[in-house]
Amino acid sequence: MANTFQSGTLYIDSTGQLFTGAIKVSYIVFRANANHDELVLRDGTANTAPIKASVQIDVAKRTAIFDFSRNPIVFQTGIHCSAITSGAVATLQTTSQGAT
Repeated sequence: MANTFQSGTLYIDSTGQLFTGAIKVSYIVFRANANHDELVLRDGTANTAPIKASVQIDVAKRTAIFDFSRNPIVFQTGIHCSAITSGAVATLQTTSQGAT
């Protein structure tokens, strides 16, 4: 499957540009495939953009929910996934498009 954006939810299974424009992320659900799997998200459209979120799970086959609903992560110019461990998947729940 490929990275997809549908109805306020971003599904991630590979690196690359996920979304262009301003957006807020309230939850990250991350499923590890192996020990020490990681996900790195950047604010922008390139692999060199500033890192906004970096999460890791130390145990294989575990799912973790990272809750930012009280203080959503604001991505001003887009979301770029610069790293996701092979076999791991993530879902981002957004609170709004066009966040400022």
